[in-house]
Amino acid sequence: MASGNTTFHFVLDGHKKPNDEQAVYLRVTQDKKSIWLRTSISVKKANFNKDSANYKWVRTKDIDNAVKNTALKKIKDRAEALYFDADGGLSLQKLKALFYADDDSSLFDVIDKIIEEKRATRSGNTASTYVTLKNWLLDFCKSRRLKDILLAEIDAGFVRDFDLYLRTSDSKHAKEKRKLKQSTVNILIKRLEHVVKMAPDGLVKGNPFHALATRRSLPAVKDVLTKEEIKAIESVSLDKENERNARDVFLFSYYCSGMRGGDVLTLRWKHLVGDDRIQYRMRKTGKVRNVYLVSQAKGIIEKYRMQDSKPADFIFPYLNGASWSGRWDGGDVYQLPADLAEEIRKSVNTKMSIVDRGLKSVIKKAGITKHISVHSARHSFATEMLNSGVESAVIKSALGHSSLQMTENYLRELDNSKVDVAVQNVFDKENNMNNLRNALARLPKDKLDALLKEITPQE
Repeated sequence: MASGNTTFHFVLDGHKKPNDEQAVYLRVTQDKKSIWLRTSISVKKANFNKDSANYKWVRTKDIDNAVKNTALKKIKDRAEALYFDADGGLSLQKLKALFYADDDSSLFDVIDKIIEEKRATRSGNTASTYVTLKNWLLDFCKSRRLKDILLAEIDAGFVRDFDLYLRTSDSKHAKEKRKLKQSTVNILIKRLEHVVKMAPDGLVKGNPFHALATRRSLPAVKDVLTKEEIKAIESVSLDKENERNARDVFLFSYYCSGMRGGDVLTLRWKHLVGDDRIQYRMRKTGKVRNVYLVSQAKGIIEKYRMQDSKPADFIFPYLNGASWSGRWDGGDVYQLPADLAEEIRKSVNTKMSIVDRGLKSVIKKAGITKHISVHSARHSFATEMLNSGVESAVIKSALGHSSLQMTENYLRELDNSKVDVAVQNVFDKENNMNNLRNALARLPKDKLDALLKEITPQE
């Protein structure tokens, strides 16, 4: 409480968060005019006592009441000290300016700088993930009626709130309403963590992501297809051209050592080397990859060869007529102007969404209930190689990974076969022994004696 007509009281924002908590603000009132100073604290209305006289605004029903009350006291003491230390008092706007004077660096400024750097180094795909993060943060601000997010406001509470907002929000790009995948949420939080690490020293206190570290370390479950399911996809009858094209892209990826879907779409006839190889530059890494064409892969692309096919034409029809096709010959995208590289990235991603939608229909008609995308062909190929006893170093080369460690991490998330064999060895042995005992017990004594005589070694 200040002297005169200036008062300091904590109040709740009228907007409820998805977890039913409401943000706590310090309302400073002077001559019937007020300003609201942000805090990083939120609490359920039932656990808040705005009239507390003993620094216990957050009731003990809130498990974090001690921490929250300590933080609120520091905020209130700081605001009052700024006001009282000024000769003759302060205007509300001057108090607000002083209150935020040391922490007016915006999170969005750091994100914009990272996006600019990524685009300058031609890391278009990476830059796009930070653009997506920025858009989600802007939506988060809108839902909280915030104009900005200051770096000084970022703490464990903010990270938990944003994480909860993502997990309870509908995907913007899905045709039907559905929640964001946990893997997508993890990527966005990981990007936010990188942004915070890039912030100037001292503006963000401690590690606000510590509470999420355990959950974020859990790998996403990757669906893979068995040999039998691959055969089901190959043999299913399809009436629509978009379904047949989507199936061909998926199967070509599978039979070409798990080639990434975007690389499949950008293949041109000039990338064929002789009768049985394809040599192309991977868009993700810029490295040249030379892939052997098995008979299944050759059979797929021959369906798309026309009498007038030119070396610069795309093998698969999705990118025919693209405005940028004449300005990019399939070389290193990192050497292209930033705007052209971004145009290519967006175009390929749009077409990949079309392929995945067509593939979804194919999977359904094949009687497969797994969640499969074109990228699942890469997972399925790697799993088949692993189950066939191929060494990790060979799989690394086949997948085009830059390091063996990357391949081993990749395979670790996919491999259940060794566990399956171990379980079968434990339980099937016991089950088989019980079946044998039961079968022998049902044999007549004379037949049992004859069998034992037959299998007993003669001295």
